[in-house]
Amino acid sequence: YCFDRNYVDPTAVSSYSAFKSATSQVKFYWICNGYAVLHAEFYRKPLARLGMDIEIVEVEESWFSDWKEDLIVPHIPKTAYLRLLIPDLIKETRAIYLDSDVIVRSDLRELHGIDLCGTSMAGTFNFFELSESHIRPPILDYDIPYINSGVLVMDLKKLREDNFLHRARGIHNTYYDKIMASDQCVINKYLENDKILLDRKWNYMVKSGKVNEEEFENLLRDNTIRILHFTDCSKPWDVMGRNRAMSSFWWSIAQRMRDEIRETGSEVY
Repeated sequence: YCFDRNYVDPTAVSSYSAFKSATSQVKFYWICNGYAVLHAEFYRKPLARLGMDIEIVEVEESWFSDWKEDLIVPHIPKTAYLRLLIPDLIKETRAIYLDSDVIVRSDLRELHGIDLCGTSMAGTFNFFELSESHIRPPILDYDIPYINSGVLVMDLKKLREDNFLHRARGIHNTYYDKIMASDQCVINKYLENDKILLDRKWNYMVKSGKVNEEEFENLLRDNTIRILHFTDCSKPWDVMGRNRAMSSFWWSIAQRMRDEIRETGSEVY
């Protein structure tokens, strides 16, 4: 996970959902900066008592300060670029990157072990509705699949060998005018014709403004959906969330996490 001070709580809940859904060992890396580091530490200690293995990776706030701001999705912070640092910060051979606004509903071993067929990353096709076709970033030709970077399987060893961060900066500078979704555009251009598309079940994107409460409750009955991703600017944890069913679902997981933490003698607020 990579996040700023506004996404610490959602990161904790998302991580908890992955932990509770796991049937195999999981290690979490929380990459963040500034105040988020202190806030994250308030969660790390009590969650460790539940058995969660969390390592907080602090980065300088100045990273990517001169990189382009997002143009089409204003709720995405500049810290989204932090995922470009993952190969250099995380000394594993492979990792799954997750956005903080996802809820994991199954063990991730299958996803972690997916055959990347020699490429360095896999992601889910980012579907744009007809009403949104004008925001499809122009950094790729329309016949090349554009993936969503909210769930990625990353071959970190291969990315390090390819000097990924250096190449990402080159892409950013060369295609500056065509970047409309920050790191997502950079990653898509880097992969270009060399990407693996994940099944939609691993990144099932839902928007509160597009799915009504009954439709969302039906989605929850679909056990094939492994990861739910709340991609709208209105998030389920918002007090004035648009979809009460989504909010109730997210807050039920948050409450379950808090209850478990209280049982250990700790508390989070």
